[in-house]
Amino acid sequence: MTAAVVARAGQSDLLRAALEYHRSWRDALRKAGVPRPKPLERGRRKRWSADVVRNVILERHRQGESLASSKVDRRLHHAACHYFGGWKKAVEAAGLDYNGVRISKASTDDAVLLDALRRIAAQHPAMTLGELWREPRSGRFARRFGSLEGAARAAGLMDWPVRIREPRRPHLSSHDTLAAIRDRARLGRPMYAGDVADDDLRLYHAALRNFETWYGALEHAGVEVPLRPVRGDLRARAPRSTLRNGRNDLVCSGATSRGPDVIARSVTLVSWLQGRPNGDSAAELRYRFKWTQKQLRELLDRLLERRQVIQVGELYLARSEEHWKAD
Repeated sequence: MTAAVVARAGQSDLLRAALEYHRSWRDALRKAGVPRPKPLERGRRKRWSADVVRNVILERHRQGESLASSKVDRRLHHAACHYFGGWKKAVEAAGLDYNGVRISKASTDDAVLLDALRRIAAQHPAMTLGELWREPRSGRFARRFGSLEGAARAAGLMDWPVRIREPRRPHLSSHDTLAAIRDRARLGRPMYAGDVADDDLRLYHAALRNFETWYGALEHAGVEVPLRPVRGDLRARAPRSTLRNGRNDLVCSGATSRGPDVIARSVTLVSWLQGRPNGDSAAELRYRFKWTQKQLRELLDRLLERRQVIQVGELYLARSEEHWKAD
């Protein structure tokens, strides 16, 4: 249960509270009494030899364990084949009767199997292939006749079991993807990535496959998506304690030397993320605000250093004012 998994599950409030009160997600798990998974313990590799193989076989025989080739440890079986040329020769080299320890499979008459299959068909005429696989003897039918359908043909059963096949829809090409995006925009449907993923997952996956990102597909299609409205004036949204000399100082003091553009962008970015409880990725922020990658990276680095923003996986979330780094 990592922080990224919790964020993708929509539990950003829980994640934000854990980071605010316990400094890190790992500390929160520890204080909550959630045990961390123990690392796998790897024992030392057994050094095999002909004598070791014989001793292990005799020890299994003394303990009453099965010596059938399908029941022993894979490493023991491989070692036996390596040193003796086969499992049967290894068992006989240990002084045991191979015919007495192997699993004897009772031969099942084909007529008995086919009669059983006909009875199942008579009782369940609408049974599908998937339902037939859940029958206890389905594996035996398939092994003896190659497949369940082969067993049904051998029993003289036509069009049984019922096989339901849904037609597979082909992948959308880049041209069809752009046409579908333009049609969606012309109909006035929501064009944000989350809305499209909920409404038309096939179109969303086609956009990712052909254009890497949904917003990249929008650019190729020539579709402009308006930014989500931010309610209220940015100065009114800022906490009173951050207003200094009539200027909103949401960023660290070093940002002042960068000019008013950095301050305004930082105010815009923090205010936007405060209204997005599930956060946004860097690609979504860059598309929404039309900033260059360098400008966005600089702003995010400063806000992360200021502790006004936290990063969880690929998402950026705003923190409450009381946890911002003091000047």
